[in-house]
Amino acid sequence: MMRNEKTHFYGYLQNPAGHIVAIVSEQPVASWSVDYNLGYMDPSPHWFMGHRIESLNLDLLNALPLPERHPQDLYELSPGEKMEWTISFVDVESSEDLEKRVASAADIREAFPGRGKGQENTGIFRPAVQQAP
Repeated sequence: MMRNEKTHFYGYLQNPAGHIVAIVSEQPVASWSVDYNLGYMDPSPHWFMGHRIESLNLDLLNALPLPERHPQDLYELSPGEKMEWTISFVDVESSEDLEKRVASAADIREAFPGRGKGQENTGIFRPAVQQAP
């Protein structure tokens, strides 16, 4: 789950065993995308199209149009202009800690409307809790 906001970016990745890594930036990110594997034959001759994520791409700048929620001013870098992003990868021990860890990694408490420090998880993030066999 990834989420672009006009003022910041946050999200998480979770592997089949349940390990969670949050991604957060106090600076806005223009957009994101996911690349999937091309697929595999198993058993032959049956072709299964890709379903495994190979990469997550964060587009710091991207051409317009972008969805309304995304920042609308990150489409070009003018001559001499400088931009800086800090992107943090945060290890999260349990899904119950996800929102707290994201909010504390960057000052983005507004990502969780109506919540102050220390309030319980509202379920904005809903990672799977099943463990791999």
